[in-house]
Amino acid sequence: MVGPRVLQGESLEAFNEGIGYILNQCFALQTVIDYEIGDNNSHPKLEQLIADVRSWFAHSKEPHHIGELTILIKEGMNTAFDLVIRDGSAEDMAAKIMGIRAQCIVGNFENIKLLREQGKMNVLLLHSSQCDSAHCRYPNCRQMKGLFYHAKRCRTRIFGGCVICKKVWYLIQLHARACNKSECNVPRCSDVKEHRRRLQQQSNSQQRAGSSDGNDVEVANNAG
Repeated sequence: MVGPRVLQGESLEAFNEGIGYILNQCFALQTVIDYEIGDNNSHPKLEQLIADVRSWFAHSKEPHHIGELTILIKEGMNTAFDLVIRDGSAEDMAAKIMGIRAQCIVGNFENIKLLREQGKMNVLLLHSSQCDSAHCRYPNCRQMKGLFYHAKRCRTRIFGGCVICKKVWYLIQLHARACNKSECNVPRCSDVKEHRRRLQQQSNSQQRAGSSDGNDVEVANNAG
C-alpha cells in the first residue's frame, strides 16, 4: 500500500512559491494586493491563503478532489479579500495547483521556474505600458518600451517573420490570459481578449448546435 505523498524541503518551498504565483494570476486579487484595497494586510492574508491551500493537501485524504480545492480557493478569496470569483478562474487555479504539486512530489520544478519568469515578465509588462518617464530606472523598463516601439512601427511584422514582433506578441498573449481588466494599458491586450471571447462564443455555439442535432436524431429514431 502506498502511503500519502509528502512534500518537504526544496519541494515544499517550490510548491509554496508555485501556489503564490498561480493565485496572483487572478487579476482581481492582484488589484487588491497592489493597491491595498480594504486594508493594509493584503500580503499577510495572501500568505495565509497559501498556507490554507498547503494545509488542505496535508490533511485531506488522497485522491484529492479538484472541486473541494476550488471551494477552498473561492471561500478563501471571499473571506480574506471580499472577492467573489464567478468566471471559472478558481477552477483553473485549482487545476494548476494540483498539477504543480504532482510535479513537485517527483522533484520536477520546471513549471515553477516558468511561473517565476512569467511573473517577473508580467510585472515588467504592466509597469512599462504605464510608464511615461524617459529616464526610468525600473529594471528593463527601457528595453520593454523599445520592444513596444519596434512592434508599433515594424513593417515586417509577425507574419513576415520578425523575431522581435513574435517575442512581443508572445508576451502580450501571456499577459492577456491572466488579465481580467476591462481597460488594460498593455498594448493589444484588449484585442487578444476580445479574440479569445469570440472564439469561445463560436465554440459554445457549435457545442449547442451539436447537442441540438443529437436530440433531433434521437427524436427521429424514436418516431421511426
